[in-house]
Amino acid sequence: MQIQLSEQTAALAAQQAEQFGYGQDVSAYIAHIIATSQTPPPGVPSPRSKEELDALLEAGIASGVADGDWKDFMDGLRSQVEAKTR
Repeated sequence: MQIQLSEQTAALAAQQAEQFGYGQDVSAYIAHIIATSQTPPPGVPSPRSKEELDALLEAGIASGVADGDWKDFMDGLRSQVEAKTR
């Protein structure tokens, strides 16, 4: 694929490619920008965040049943939220 850039944009891309360690390989720099700027649509988790969530869920399950202190904390928190929404 070939993309036409204005002289000003091409000069900026060349300068930034050099600055970020790509030397004269502007194509590799532009490819890196495109690859790292891709984000999933709203509401769709990225693969990395899904893996992180899975790991956190597994760690939570492995930690066992929550103790009474956690239940008391959550009950108190719910009471505070309910009081503020009335």
